[in-house]
Amino acid sequence: MATALKEATAEAIARRVMEIPPGRRHEHLTHLCGVLLSRDVSGGDAEDILITAWTEAGGELAERASREVPNTLRTRARAIAEGRATGVPKMEEFTPGLYEELEDIFEWKVRVTFGGRNAQPTSNGTPSGYGA
Repeated sequence: MATALKEATAEAIARRVMEIPPGRRHEHLTHLCGVLLSRDVSGGDAEDILITAWTEAGGELAERASREVPNTLRTRARAIAEGRATGVPKMEEFTPGLYEELEDIFEWKVRVTFGGRNAQPTSNGTPSGYGA
């Protein structure tokens, strides 16, 4: 993964994690790990991003990052493998809008193309140029 992508992601997370009350930050981390891993961000890249984000946030988060992030990633990876986790709904409770920001950074939104034409949805939800 490109360094610029990791940096943009870490910056977005660091900015948002400070909005969470201190006693709830680990729970947010758990759900955030689920979001990243379930969307094919490698464990190594997720670890780099999250440790950087928590370090940038500073304070007790920076002190805990090197132990807590890898442990939480391992736990979430197991939960995902067992079909018990995605992370999105709970993460959005803590940091509304962060998923959308990550979606933009990672370009997780699916863009459908038909016959070489980029199908943009119309107001009625059908792709433009296709039987409205």
